[in-house]
Amino acid sequence: MKRSPKTIAKAFMDYLNPKGLSTINTVIDELGLMSKSVKSLKLSSYFKNPSFTTTDKAGWIKRISDALGCSDDTFRLTVSLLDEELLPFIGKVVAYMKDMRLMRFNAGEAEVTTVKPMTYEQKRKTEGLIKKISGYKEVILNEKINPNIIGGVVISAGDNLYDGTIKRQLKNMLKIVS
Repeated sequence: MKRSPKTIAKAFMDYLNPKGLSTINTVIDELGLMSKSVKSLKLSSYFKNPSFTTTDKAGWIKRISDALGCSDDTFRLTVSLLDEELLPFIGKVVAYMKDMRLMRFNAGEAEVTTVKPMTYEQKRKTEGLIKKISGYKEVILNEKINPNIIGGVVISAGDNLYDGTIKRQLKNMLKIVS
């Protein structure tokens, strides 16, 4: 009997839970990279092809995993998806795992866009601000660089969006003056 992506995600989370949030975050990130790699290399049709053995397919996953520097946990979990014929749904599994991470650990992701990379101190302060805004107990920062914002920061966490860019501030001033 085939299991659903949600059921597989729950099993993965149950397996990873004793290893802690840090390991869960790593595996979620690495599974996302595996998903992008499988798509970009256009391997989905090969993984569906019955003329290739499971050993052949696991070998391909191993090579991708090694090339990406993935952990053994990520490799094993990806092979489990292959065995369950759910590899094309790896993105859904990752999404369910992120939802479960939020529910179990009250840990969420936040995207922070700045004009240049943040320092350690800026990241630490930003995490504190995001925890206050979002109510998350733990924050996973995804930093993006966008030289077009001139200066300031854009933070997206859960349903919250904070635009503290110079461009936004100038637009607000123009509304007041006009």
